[in-house]
Amino acid sequence: MDASQSTNLQIPENGGQELEKGFMSSKYFIGESNNVEETTVLVIDLNYPELPEQKGDQARFRRTGTPVFIPRAAQKLASLNFPERGLRLDPMPDSPTPLYASAHPERLQKFRPGGSRYIISPSSSKCAWTHELDHDVESVFWLIFYWAMSSQPKNHPNDFVNPGYWALLNGSADARQSLIKALVDRDDIAEGAVHSAFEPLLGLIGPLAAVLRLDRHWLKETDIENDTEYIVEAFQRLILQFAIKYRDEPFVKIGIERKARQVGEVADAIDN
Repeated sequence: MDASQSTNLQIPENGGQELEKGFMSSKYFIGESNNVEETTVLVIDLNYPELPEQKGDQARFRRTGTPVFIPRAAQKLASLNFPERGLRLDPMPDSPTPLYASAHPERLQKFRPGGSRYIISPSSSKCAWTHELDHDVESVFWLIFYWAMSSQPKNHPNDFVNPGYWALLNGSADARQSLIKALVDRDDIAEGAVHSAFEPLLGLIGPLAAVLRLDRHWLKETDIENDTEYIVEAFQRLILQFAIKYRDEPFVKIGIERKARQVGEVADAIDN
C-alpha cells in the first residue's frame, strides 16, 4: 500500500454525483442511510507517504510501499510455500444481507456460499508469479490488522502489544505466514494481538486470515477459488457480516487514543 495519485479516493462535494454508476455504500447496506451514495473518505498509510514517481528511482517501482502492508508473495516476488500437510479451504461466506443478494445476484451465482474442501498438493500448471488483485486485498488485511493491533482505547489501561507478534508482523514472508496461521488457529501467540477491549475484532481478523492462507498459484485454472475476484468477494462478505452483527456493541463505540499501543518487553511476553 502506498500513497500515490492513483490510490487516493476522494468523494466529490456534490454528494457523490460523479461516482461510478451502481455504487452502493456500506452505510446503505447496513441500513444506516437511505442515500445509496453516502460514504466517507478513507485515507490510508499516512505514516510516511511519498510519491515514488517524484523520486526518479526506477528500481523502486517493482516493489514499493510500507513494509508491514506488503503482501507475503510480493515480499518474496514468488508464490508462497505450500503447507506440508495440505490446506483446507474454508467455505465462501453467505450473503451479508438480503439487500446485498438482490443488488448483486451475479456474485451470489458466481461465488456460491459453501464449498469447503481440502487441497493435498499444489497444481503445477500455474504460470510464472505476477502481482495480482488478491495481493492488494492482502495489503488491506495487513492495514486492518495493524490498526487493530496498534489502537489504544480511550479510558482503558495500557495493554502492551505482544513483542513476538510484532516481530512476526515485521519479519520475513515465512514469519508472516506463521502469523496468519496463528490468527486462524487462535494460538496462544494471539494473546496481546489487540487490546483486550477490542478482542471481538479477532472474530473478523481470524476469518480474513483464513482466506489468505490460499495462494491462487497453487490452484488449477478451472478452480473457482482461482478467480481473481474470489478473495475480494470473500473479504467483502466477511467484513459486512461483522459490521452488521457488531454495529451496536459497546466496543464499536470506544474512542481511540492518538498515541498507539506500545510493544511490550520480551521478558513480559515469556512470563505471560
